[in-house]
Amino acid sequence: MKTKIKKAQICAAIESYELNVELASSYTPKMGDVGIFRVVMANSAALMDGNGVARHLFEEDIIMAAFGNRYATSQIEGYVPVAPTINCQLLGRGGVVGAVKSLNATVRNPPAELELLGYAVDAQGWVLNTIKAKQLAKFHPNKIKSKVILSIGTSMDSGKTTTAAYLCAGLKKTGHSAAYIKLTGTAFPKDARFCVDRGADMGIDFAHFGFPPPFFAREQILLDLYQSWSISR
Repeated sequence: MKTKIKKAQICAAIESYELNVELASSYTPKMGDVGIFRVVMANSAALMDGNGVARHLFEEDIIMAAFGNRYATSQIEGYVPVAPTINCQLLGRGGVVGAVKSLNATVRNPPAELELLGYAVDAQGWVLNTIKAKQLAKFHPNKIKSKVILSIGTSMDSGKTTTAAYLCAGLKKTGHSAAYIKLTGTAFPKDARFCVDRGADMGIDFAHFGFPPPFFAREQILLDLYQSWSISR
């Protein structure tokens, strides 16, 4: 019987691939690289799929996820391994995997423990990567005509998304168009959907271009992401 693989939201665009098990012990991953993992300890974790459905995880489940960095002050800090690594952790429900560096003392359940079985590769043997950097438009401030209001906080859970959502609602009530753009954080659809539910015409984040989170991404990448969203709007 063919093993059913639970595919994470960040890997939704991955269609065909081959599994290279030899690379698991010899290849150093980069942000966005796609791996196939076995759940060693679920720790009550869940995985968001491409349809926005939270899939419960259990021991021995096989999942497809992508390596990435995450710095969430109220939850977890973790990074892409700097050497070939078999044992790693699920850093975010959107499918971000890495090596945990620290946990907030209030976290009840530790992240799911994973075993890297191998990397998803293309027909030429190259490791598949979720990041679509070549699709990004190059930043050019003179080409951006939309008015932008920044919602910035000192940490997570400081009210950034709530503020943005109610700004969208107020703008819509006064006859304006409003779009929500999430530039930082981790790959997870909740914030964008909340803002759309509150009235935004569109909600989008960095996962649209395959970024697990853009944490540690170069400044130029962030500017290009912003440019691309402004054009798509």
